[in-house]
Amino acid sequence: MLIGGPPVSANVKRLAANLDTAPVTVEIGPMSKAEARRETDAAKQVAEDLWRRLYVLHEREAWSALGYESWAAYLRTEFDMSKRRANQLVDHGRFVIAIEAGQQGTVVPFYDVPTEGATRAVRSDPGKVARVRRAVAQGVSPIEAVKRALPPKATKRTRDPATGAACEHEPVTVVVCKNCGKRLT
Repeated sequence: MLIGGPPVSANVKRLAANLDTAPVTVEIGPMSKAEARRETDAAKQVAEDLWRRLYVLHEREAWSALGYESWAAYLRTEFDMSKRRANQLVDHGRFVIAIEAGQQGTVVPFYDVPTEGATRAVRSDPGKVARVRRAVAQGVSPIEAVKRALPPKATKRTRDPATGAACEHEPVTVVVCKNCGKRLT
């Protein structure tokens, strides 16, 4: 049942009539804090399930078992996903599973798994990977271990117009007169 929004089209009604599942209620408007936490945790669980499943499908060559010519063809047909994106998720899975192995075979709970973007920034550097493994072995949570391995967040810096490189100095605000252009500070 859809609450609010435009009227449902005939195609959507036909599609809904063919579903074997119970109807889904979609509410509109702001969420309560409890609803937002519940839905956020549920979405994180689904995201974790996706990279874990893609990791298994890749490692066990599901594409070949189903008769696809390649991993890329399998992904395009079955998931409408690019090989690049799927491989990012598989690499994320490989990294998280390596962290889990450092925790005596336990599974890292979904709320303690670093984001795929964070692991991508760490996993290409063997030194950072080693720091993460050591920290996890010492009892640091995987999220915290990856955060510690990342470079500190950059503050807003100006860039050198010639090279595009970030300047090492803090930006300075200069106030000038809008009429004559003379510097006031």
